[in-house]
Amino acid sequence: MDILKTGLYKNKKIRTDGWCKNETYIPHFRNDGTIFMVDSYWSGSGSDEKYEVTKDNINDWELIMDYEKVKRTYFDDYILYDEEDRFSVADDSGGWSYRKYYILKDKQKSKEKVMRFYKNELKSAKENVKYYENKIKELSEAKKGWWTVNRQQRLDKVLSKFDEQSGYDSSNKITSYGFNLYLFDDVHIDYYNGIFKLYNSNSNENIVISLDTVESLIKDLEEWYTLN
Repeated sequence: MDILKTGLYKNKKIRTDGWCKNETYIPHFRNDGTIFMVDSYWSGSGSDEKYEVTKDNINDWELIMDYEKVKRTYFDDYILYDEEDRFSVADDSGGWSYRKYYILKDKQKSKEKVMRFYKNELKSAKENVKYYENKIKELSEAKKGWWTVNRQQRLDKVLSKFDEQSGYDSSNKITSYGFNLYLFDDVHIDYYNGIFKLYNSNSNENIVISLDTVESLIKDLEEWYTLN
């Protein structure tokens, strides 16, 4: 087995604790012929997180990807490729919190995944159309003063939760910018121009939801935190 100069590696036998570690490794070839694997969190070879490659452990080093055969991309593009054609890795000081996405240069997007993406977008568009049709119907049948004080109070209370989560000051006025509230790592609610949308970054889906639904989700989330 040869070690590639342009490879990114992992080693299942190495488990380290603490911060500033990715547990993905970049080979450093020294002038004396030795090879050291350096944790990719560190750009130079001066890190203490380095391991010499020897004839006894060379087979423990598993190639994740070859940088010469991949190109960096963004998440929304990455998810449209088959699993064997894409890589989600931590390979610099951004760590796993700011992982990078790569795809093989000679591969195309998955037809099935692209079709699923279009279907999800179509489903979301239809739900949006239905939502706005209902809103138009409600407004056309509403009497004067339809925007009640009660509804405004509910909206203000909900957005106060968004402020706390997103870091906006509670004195901010709603103008052209939006608010967001993360329910989980991959699921959040956006509020922009008077519309709430539930967004799932894993499936790349977003749907319009009502104030009632937002209130219910926030209540469930607060109960979950109380129990845990």
